[in-house]
Amino acid sequence: MTLYFDTKIEFLDSDAVSTISSWHPSEPLFAVASFSPERGGSVTIFADTGEPQRDVTYPVHATSQATALCWHPEKALLASGWEHGDIHVWFAGHREFASVNAPHKAAIVLLQFSEQGGRMVTADAMGLVTGWRCDGQYQFLTMFSHDLREVLLLICFRLTVESEVREEMANLAKAAVAGDENALDTLTNWRPRTAARSMTHSGVRDNHCFYACTQGGVVYYINQGGACVEVMKCGSLPPIVQMLWHPRKDAVICLMEDLTVTLFLVESTGILTELDRVKMSGRGGGRQGGIAWSGNSLAIITVKPELPPIRHAHILSMLIRALVYVKDYSEAGRALKELTVKDSTWSASGLLDRGIVHKIAQECHLEFDLIWNAGRQVTASTSGTAATGMSSTSGMTTTDDDEADDEEITEELH
Repeated sequence: MTLYFDTKIEFLDSDAVSTISSWHPSEPLFAVASFSPERGGSVTIFADTGEPQRDVTYPVHATSQATALCWHPEKALLASGWEHGDIHVWFAGHREFASVNAPHKAAIVLLQFSEQGGRMVTADAMGLVTGWRCDGQYQFLTMFSHDLREVLLLICFRLTVESEVREEMANLAKAAVAGDENALDTLTNWRPRTAARSMTHSGVRDNHCFYACTQGGVVYYINQGGACVEVMKCGSLPPIVQMLWHPRKDAVICLMEDLTVTLFLVESTGILTELDRVKMSGRGGGRQGGIAWSGNSLAIITVKPELPPIRHAHILSMLIRALVYVKDYSEAGRALKELTVKDSTWSASGLLDRGIVHKIAQECHLEFDLIWNAGRQVTASTSGTAATGMSSTSGMTTTDDDEADDEEITEELH
């Protein structure tokens, strides 16, 4: 059984609103991009204990915020893309974030590394795609740039897949050495030209080829040298919103915007050949769902467009916190009233801190005790005694200390 523990993150700026985050695939590090009206946008690196790295000078932009984060798959290296097209990179052991001279003039929407990190690709909101190579001195060198003139939805790097032909040849060689004459005859009659096509990418340690899918349904293939070719156009079909490389074959699984799942065979040149197609019957679009590998099997998740009430309550609570951070107390008060309608147990279940509600009450000239107690409605428990209404999994109850705190804050308001 796996146990999970909550850890409170210690932000350097308590008023900052978190926008995006990214975990390192192997190191106990994660990065969070945030924005505050006073400082602007920033990126902070945390250890898995929730404490920020103290020996790092974090980038801060007064008029811009980070729009993309990505860790190197093997090294402690973080790349961040920004709203104005800037790229900043941090290496473990360095105090400062290094600025990368990039050709982007629009917001970075995609930032991704290849399987082992030898190639980094960035794409901005105007459709400019740039490939980078990181040398031994941690310098990022521009390898190519393509102006696709269309917003990209995803980038999918080609993975190194052990060729079935290579595996078969190895087995035949072992059998021939052991004295199997049939295996020896097969090896003798083997045609290198025919087999070589499927073995083109089998010996590549870090494959730099990748697919780029646009919002208009066009799929591009960029090879090792940076040459770009259009390999598919969806036309009247919806665009591809997610692409996964098959773990055992040179094939990709694609999720379309209308929840169609398609299997494509991938040739060495990147040409896609459709093998199978399944239309999922679900509510909502592909951007509200997702696909993932579970071993060698495909797991498909679809989401209904209408969210359950508790989900609405969580979203409203996040909105309220963001509005308080930007000091829009009027809208925060309206959202708080809507939250009370959606969930009558929001204060008891801890969706909002007491201090945030206290601040809204002060700024909107509202009675704190009425607002706070509206989210702590008393319901009858199964044992027949009175209990505070909340989700059944929280296990929290109202204590005398909580009531004393409420009375204390109420007296301050009056």
